[in-house]
Amino acid sequence: LIVGTVSAAIVTGTIGDFTGDYVSQIFKTVGIELLLNAAFTALLVFVAMFVKNLGGVIAVNILGVMSFGPLIFALLEYLVKSKIKFTSYSLTYNIQFYMGSIAKGSDYLRSTIVAFVFIGVTTALGIFAFTKSDVK
Repeated sequence: LIVGTVSAAIVTGTIGDFTGDYVSQIFKTVGIELLLNAAFTALLVFVAMFVKNLGGVIAVNILGVMSFGPLIFALLEYLVKSKIKFTSYSLTYNIQFYMGSIAKGSDYLRSTIVAFVFIGVTTALGIFAFTKSDVK
């Protein structure tokens, strides 16, 4: 954010208008992005705890989580004939959503719920997988 602002100020010669509403929206967006990235990290760490093999972790995270995850949400949406927008509840959709869209209050709420659900589920499953492992 700082580098982008300084670069834009150098190129255009002006900094722009930083109103209280604009700054609060930036902080909300950055906070949600950090929360969503923490949820994505929790998902990747859960897979690492579950697989326990470095090569397998890399393969499952790249192929399974990053490639097939969004595909599964799209397939679920197709099965219910788009009555429920499952893709709106995927981590990758929510992370990418803030890059090009202007978020509303419901978008912030949806993204926060998605992040906390993913963090909660992956943490609970990770604890369960760790207690069942050989390492004590």
